[in-house]
Amino acid sequence: MSQVEPNSAKELLETIEKVWAKYPDLRLTQLLVNVIKPSESCSEIYYVEDSKLVKLLNELAAEELETSDV
Repeated sequence: MSQVEPNSAKELLETIEKVWAKYPDLRLTQLLVNVIKPSESCSEIYYVEDSKLVKLLNELAAEELETSDV
């Protein structure tokens, strides 16, 4: 697994936004699976609804806040 590249988040989000605009009918997870083309099936991630992804991301952020408060 690669390390996070410094200052890459903004470029990554801008690129996702640009490409996703070309394929607006895809959910984010579908877009990523189509781009990455994993060697193994990713059916679970492929069918995650955007609303569920938002919920899960918010839960992760809340966990991170709780962990940093300790």
